[in-house]
Amino acid sequence: MLWLWITLIVIASIILLFILATLIVFFMSLKAKSLWNTDNKPWVPHIDEPELKQRALDSMDWFRREGKMVYVKAYDDVKLAGKLFVKEHAKQNIILFHGYRGKPEGDFCLENEWLKDLDVNILCIYQRGIYPSEGKYITMGYKESKDVHSWVNFILSQYDLPTYLWGVSMGASSVMFALKEKMPKQIKGIIADCGYTNAYEQFKNEIKPMVTTPVAVCALFFYNIWCHLFLHFGLKKLNTKNILSSNEIPTLFVHGKNDKFVLPYFTEQNHAANKGAKSLLLVDNAGHNKSFCINPEEYKKEVLKLLKNK
Repeated sequence: MLWLWITLIVIASIILLFILATLIVFFMSLKAKSLWNTDNKPWVPHIDEPELKQRALDSMDWFRREGKMVYVKAYDDVKLAGKLFVKEHAKQNIILFHGYRGKPEGDFCLENEWLKDLDVNILCIYQRGIYPSEGKYITMGYKESKDVHSWVNFILSQYDLPTYLWGVSMGASSVMFALKEKMPKQIKGIIADCGYTNAYEQFKNEIKPMVTTPVAVCALFFYNIWCHLFLHFGLKKLNTKNILSSNEIPTLFVHGKNDKFVLPYFTEQNHAANKGAKSLLLVDNAGHNKSFCINPEEYKKEVLKLLKNK
Protein backbone atom coordinates (compact mmCIF):
# COMPACT_ATOMS: atom_id res chain seq x y z
CA MET A 1 0.00 0.00 0.00
CA LEU A 2 2.85 2.36 0.87
CA TRP A 3 4.51 1.77 -2.49
CA LEU A 4 1.22 2.58 -4.24
CA TRP A 5 1.00 5.92 -2.45
CA ILE A 6 4.65 6.69 -3.19
CA THR A 7 4.09 5.84 -6.85
CA LEU A 8 1.01 8.08 -7.05
CA ILE A 9 2.84 10.95 -5.34
CA VAL A 10 5.79 10.61 -7.73
CA ILE A 11 3.51 10.55 -10.78
CA ALA A 12 1.53 13.55 -9.52
CA SER A 13 4.76 15.43 -8.80
CA ILE A 14 6.07 14.75 -12.28
CA ILE A 15 2.81 15.96 -13.84
CA LEU A 16 2.80 19.12 -11.71
CA LEU A 17 6.45 19.82 -12.53
CA PHE A 18 5.70 19.38 -16.23
CA ILE A 19 2.75 21.77 -16.01
CA LEU A 20 4.88 24.33 -14.17
CA ALA A 21 7.70 23.96 -16.69
CA THR A 22 5.21 24.31 -19.55
CA LEU A 23 3.79 27.50 -18.04
CA ILE A 24 7.29 28.95 -17.68
CA VAL A 25 8.19 28.05 -21.26
CA PHE A 26 4.95 29.55 -22.59
CA PHE A 27 5.47 32.69 -20.52
CA MET A 28 9.00 33.12 -21.84
CA SER A 29 7.89 32.42 -25.40
CA LEU A 30 5.41 35.32 -25.29
CA LYS A 31 7.56 37.78 -23.37
CA ALA A 32 9.10 40.26 -25.81
CA LYS A 33 12.58 40.51 -24.30
CA SER A 34 13.32 36.94 -23.35
CA LEU A 35 15.77 34.22 -24.25
CA TRP A 36 13.86 33.71 -27.52
CA ASN A 37 12.98 37.31 -28.35
CA THR A 38 15.94 39.68 -28.38
CA ASP A 39 16.14 43.14 -29.91
CA ASN A 40 19.21 42.38 -32.01
CA LYS A 41 18.35 38.87 -33.10
CA PRO A 42 20.19 38.16 -36.37
CA TRP A 43 17.95 36.68 -39.02
CA VAL A 44 19.30 33.94 -41.28
CA PRO A 45 16.79 32.32 -43.64
CA HIS A 46 16.37 28.56 -43.16
CA ILE A 47 17.01 27.75 -46.80
CA ASP A 48 19.31 24.89 -47.79
CA GLU A 49 19.71 25.60 -51.51
CA PRO A 50 22.76 27.96 -51.82
CA GLU A 51 21.47 30.06 -54.72
CA LEU A 52 18.07 30.61 -53.09
CA LYS A 53 19.70 31.44 -49.77
CA GLN A 54 21.93 34.05 -51.41
CA ARG A 55 18.91 35.60 -53.12
CA ALA A 56 17.16 35.72 -49.76
CA LEU A 57 20.16 37.43 -48.15
CA ASP A 58 20.39 39.92 -51.03
CA SER A 59 16.70 40.71 -50.60
CA MET A 60 17.26 41.33 -46.90
CA ASP A 61 20.12 43.70 -47.73
CA TRP A 62 17.77 45.58 -50.08
CA PHE A 63 15.18 45.74 -47.30
CA ARG A 64 17.66 47.29 -44.89
CA ARG A 65 18.97 49.84 -47.42
CA GLU A 66 15.74 51.01 -49.00
CA GLY A 67 12.36 52.22 -47.80
CA LYS A 68 11.56 54.41 -44.84
CA MET A 69 10.60 53.62 -41.27
CA VAL A 70 7.04 54.54 -40.33
CA TYR A 71 5.22 54.39 -37.00
CA VAL A 72 1.66 54.21 -35.68
CA LYS A 73 0.09 54.21 -32.24
CA ALA A 74 -1.87 51.07 -31.45
CA TYR A 75 -5.25 51.15 -29.72
CA ASP A 76 -3.46 50.73 -26.35
CA ASP A 77 -0.80 53.40 -27.11
CA VAL A 78 1.92 50.88 -27.97
CA LYS A 79 4.22 52.36 -30.62
CA LEU A 80 4.36 50.09 -33.66
CA ALA A 81 7.02 50.23 -36.37
CA GLY A 82 6.99 49.30 -40.02
CA LYS A 83 8.93 49.89 -43.19
CA LEU A 84 7.28 51.42 -46.24
CA PHE A 85 8.48 50.96 -49.83
CA VAL A 86 6.75 53.39 -52.16
CA LYS A 87 6.55 52.74 -55.89
CA GLU A 88 5.87 55.64 -58.23
CA HIS A 89 2.52 55.16 -60.00
CA ALA A 90 1.63 52.30 -57.65
CA LYS A 91 -1.78 50.82 -58.32
CA GLN A 92 -2.18 48.88 -55.07
CA ASN A 93 -0.96 48.59 -51.50
CA ILE A 94 0.20 45.34 -49.92
CA ILE A 95 0.69 45.05 -46.15
CA LEU A 96 2.86 42.16 -44.96
CA PHE A 97 2.37 40.65 -41.50
CA HIS A 98 5.18 38.34 -40.34
CA GLY A 99 4.88 35.33 -38.07
CA TYR A 100 5.61 34.50 -34.45
CA ARG A 101 9.06 35.77 -33.43
CA GLY A 102 9.73 36.57 -37.09
CA LYS A 103 10.76 39.72 -38.86
CA PRO A 104 9.42 41.02 -42.18
CA GLU A 105 12.79 41.06 -43.89
CA GLY A 106 13.21 37.37 -43.04
CA ASP A 107 9.72 35.91 -43.26
CA PHE A 108 9.10 37.64 -46.62
CA CYS A 109 12.65 37.68 -48.02
CA LEU A 110 11.86 35.93 -51.31
CA GLU A 111 8.40 37.48 -51.58
CA ASN A 112 9.93 40.97 -51.25
CA GLU A 113 12.40 40.14 -54.01
CA TRP A 114 9.39 39.64 -56.30
CA LEU A 115 7.06 42.31 -54.93
CA LYS A 116 9.56 45.16 -55.28
CA ASP A 117 9.32 44.87 -59.07
CA LEU A 118 5.52 45.12 -59.12
CA ASP A 119 3.55 48.39 -59.26
CA VAL A 120 2.63 48.21 -55.58
CA ASN A 121 3.43 50.02 -52.37
CA ILE A 122 4.76 47.54 -49.81
CA LEU A 123 4.27 48.08 -46.09
CA CYS A 124 6.20 45.57 -43.95
CA ILE A 125 5.20 45.76 -40.30
CA TYR A 126 6.93 44.62 -37.13
CA GLN A 127 4.45 42.91 -34.84
CA ARG A 128 4.14 44.17 -31.27
CA GLY A 129 6.86 42.78 -29.04
CA ILE A 130 9.25 42.51 -31.98
CA TYR A 131 11.92 45.22 -32.16
CA PRO A 132 11.68 48.04 -33.23
CA SER A 133 7.96 47.87 -32.31
CA GLU A 134 7.14 48.30 -28.66
CA GLY A 135 5.08 45.92 -26.55
CA LYS A 136 5.95 43.64 -23.64
CA TYR A 137 4.24 40.51 -24.90
CA ILE A 138 3.31 38.67 -28.07
CA THR A 139 -0.38 37.67 -27.90
CA MET A 140 -0.59 35.10 -30.71
CA GLY A 141 -2.78 37.32 -32.88
CA TYR A 142 -5.24 38.69 -30.31
CA LYS A 143 -3.89 42.22 -29.82
CA GLU A 144 -2.05 41.95 -33.14
CA SER A 145 -5.41 41.68 -34.90
CA LYS A 146 -6.31 45.14 -33.60
CA ASP A 147 -2.95 46.39 -34.83
CA VAL A 148 -3.93 45.23 -38.33
CA HIS A 149 -6.61 47.93 -38.37
CA SER A 150 -4.10 50.56 -37.23
CA TRP A 151 -1.86 49.72 -40.17
CA VAL A 152 -4.76 49.62 -42.62
CA ASN A 153 -5.83 53.10 -41.52
CA PHE A 154 -2.25 54.32 -41.83
CA ILE A 155 -1.65 53.11 -45.38
CA LEU A 156 -5.02 54.35 -46.61
CA SER A 157 -4.37 57.78 -45.10
CA GLN A 158 -1.19 57.91 -47.21
CA TYR A 159 -2.23 56.07 -50.36
CA ASP A 160 -5.95 55.55 -50.93
CA LEU A 161 -5.58 52.54 -53.20
CA PRO A 162 -6.92 48.96 -53.38
CA THR A 163 -5.16 47.24 -50.49
CA TYR A 164 -4.26 43.61 -49.80
CA LEU A 165 -3.31 41.96 -46.52
CA TRP A 166 -0.72 39.18 -46.62
CA GLY A 167 0.12 37.26 -43.46
CA VAL A 168 2.22 34.19 -42.67
CA SER A 169 1.80 31.94 -39.62
CA MET A 170 0.78 34.12 -36.65
CA GLY A 171 0.57 37.03 -39.10
CA ALA A 172 -1.99 35.12 -41.17
CA SER A 173 -4.07 34.40 -38.07
CA SER A 174 -3.76 38.04 -36.97
CA VAL A 175 -5.21 39.15 -40.31
CA MET A 176 -8.03 36.59 -40.12
CA PHE A 177 -8.81 37.57 -36.52
CA ALA A 178 -8.92 41.22 -37.67
CA LEU A 179 -11.88 40.37 -39.92
CA LYS A 180 -14.01 40.28 -36.77
CA GLU A 181 -14.22 44.06 -37.22
CA LYS A 182 -15.44 45.61 -40.46
CA MET A 183 -12.69 46.39 -42.96
CA PRO A 184 -12.67 49.50 -45.18
CA LYS A 185 -13.99 49.03 -48.71
CA GLN A 186 -10.44 49.46 -50.06
CA ILE A 187 -9.43 46.05 -48.68
CA LYS A 188 -9.78 43.89 -51.77
CA GLY A 189 -8.06 40.66 -50.87
CA ILE A 190 -6.28 38.57 -48.24
CA ILE A 191 -3.47 36.02 -48.40
CA ALA A 192 -3.41 33.72 -45.37
CA ASP A 193 -0.33 31.50 -45.45
CA CYS A 194 0.04 28.71 -42.84
CA GLY A 195 -2.22 30.29 -40.22
CA TYR A 196 -3.86 28.47 -37.31
CA THR A 197 -7.49 28.56 -36.15
CA ASN A 198 -6.83 29.82 -32.62
CA ALA A 199 -3.99 30.04 -30.13
CA TYR A 200 -5.34 27.25 -27.91
CA GLU A 201 -5.44 24.68 -30.72
CA GLN A 202 -1.97 25.69 -31.89
CA PHE A 203 -0.41 25.36 -28.43
CA LYS A 204 -2.18 22.01 -27.92
CA ASN A 205 -0.79 20.85 -31.24
CA GLU A 206 2.73 21.80 -30.12
CA ILE A 207 2.75 20.02 -26.76
CA LYS A 208 0.64 16.93 -27.50
CA PRO A 209 3.57 14.98 -29.02
CA MET A 210 5.38 15.31 -25.65
CA VAL A 211 2.59 14.28 -23.27
CA THR A 212 -0.83 12.67 -23.09
CA THR A 213 -3.86 14.73 -24.07
CA PRO A 214 -5.22 15.10 -20.47
CA VAL A 215 -1.88 16.54 -19.27
CA ALA A 216 -1.72 18.89 -22.27
CA VAL A 217 -5.29 20.08 -21.61
CA CYS A 218 -4.49 20.60 -17.92
CA ALA A 219 -1.38 22.66 -18.73
CA LEU A 220 -3.29 24.77 -21.23
CA PHE A 221 -6.12 25.31 -18.72
CA PHE A 222 -3.76 26.99 -16.26
CA TYR A 223 -1.94 28.84 -19.03
CA ASN A 224 -5.24 30.21 -20.33
CA ILE A 225 -6.03 31.51 -16.83
CA TRP A 226 -2.61 33.18 -16.69
CA CYS A 227 -3.20 34.84 -20.08
CA HIS A 228 -6.58 36.15 -18.90
CA LEU A 229 -5.18 37.51 -15.63
CA PHE A 230 -1.96 39.08 -16.84
CA LEU A 231 -2.19 39.60 -20.61
CA HIS A 232 -5.94 40.26 -20.81
CA PHE A 233 -6.68 37.83 -23.60
CA GLY A 234 -7.85 34.25 -23.82
CA LEU A 235 -6.37 31.48 -25.92
CA LYS A 236 -9.86 30.56 -27.11
CA LYS A 237 -11.17 34.11 -27.41
CA LEU A 238 -10.85 34.32 -31.20
CA ASN A 239 -11.41 31.53 -33.68
CA THR A 240 -10.82 32.01 -37.38
CA LYS A 241 -13.51 29.50 -38.35
CA ASN A 242 -16.22 31.56 -36.67
CA ILE A 243 -14.91 34.81 -38.11
CA LEU A 244 -14.40 33.52 -41.66
CA SER A 245 -17.97 32.24 -41.78
CA SER A 246 -19.01 35.83 -42.51
CA ASN A 247 -15.95 36.96 -44.49
CA GLU A 248 -16.74 38.19 -47.99
CA ILE A 249 -13.28 39.56 -48.87
CA PRO A 250 -11.64 37.30 -51.51
CA THR A 251 -9.08 35.15 -49.72
CA LEU A 252 -6.20 32.96 -50.86
CA PHE A 253 -5.35 30.22 -48.37
CA VAL A 254 -1.86 28.70 -48.60
CA HIS A 255 -0.11 25.96 -46.65
CA GLY A 256 2.87 23.66 -47.08
CA LYS A 257 1.87 20.00 -46.92
CA ASN A 258 4.98 19.15 -44.88
CA ASP A 259 4.41 21.82 -42.24
CA LYS A 260 5.02 20.22 -38.84
CA PHE A 261 4.78 23.44 -36.80
CA VAL A 262 1.34 24.68 -37.90
CA LEU A 263 -0.46 21.69 -39.37
CA PRO A 264 -2.04 22.00 -42.85
CA TYR A 265 -5.45 20.91 -41.57
CA PHE A 266 -5.77 24.35 -39.89
CA THR A 267 -5.75 26.01 -43.31
CA GLU A 268 -8.07 23.37 -44.73
CA GLN A 269 -10.52 24.17 -41.92
CA ASN A 270 -10.19 27.91 -42.55
CA HIS A 271 -10.76 27.47 -46.27
CA ALA A 272 -13.83 25.34 -45.65
CA ALA A 273 -15.26 27.88 -43.19
CA ASN A 274 -14.75 30.93 -45.41
CA LYS A 275 -18.00 32.36 -46.75
CA GLY A 276 -16.88 34.42 -49.74
CA ALA A 277 -14.65 33.95 -52.78
CA LYS A 278 -11.71 31.75 -51.90
CA SER A 279 -8.92 29.62 -53.30
CA LEU A 280 -6.65 27.03 -51.71
CA LEU A 281 -3.00 26.30 -52.52
CA LEU A 282 -1.42 23.32 -50.77
CA VAL A 283 2.24 23.00 -51.70
CA ASP A 284 3.94 19.61 -51.87
CA ASN A 285 7.23 19.17 -49.95
CA ALA A 286 6.92 22.60 -48.28
CA GLY A 287 7.51 23.05 -44.56
CA HIS A 288 6.44 25.95 -42.38
CA ASN A 289 6.35 29.21 -44.34
CA LYS A 290 8.22 27.58 -47.22
CA SER A 291 5.46 27.46 -49.83
CA PHE A 292 6.75 30.49 -51.76
CA CYS A 293 10.29 29.10 -51.63
CA ILE A 294 9.28 25.62 -52.88
CA ASN A 295 6.74 26.56 -55.54
CA PRO A 296 7.12 30.28 -56.33
CA GLU A 297 5.54 30.16 -59.79
CA GLU A 298 2.26 28.65 -58.62
CA TYR A 299 2.22 30.96 -55.60
CA LYS A 300 2.82 34.04 -57.77
CA LYS A 301 0.11 32.95 -60.20
CA GLU A 302 -2.44 32.71 -57.37
CA VAL A 303 -1.41 36.06 -55.88
CA LEU A 304 -1.61 37.81 -59.24
CA LYS A 305 -5.11 36.41 -59.77
CA LEU A 306 -6.09 37.92 -56.44
CA LEU A 307 -4.47 41.28 -57.25
CA LYS A 308 -6.37 41.49 -60.52
CA ASN A 309 -9.66 41.01 -58.70
CA LYS A 310 -10.06 44.75 -58.02
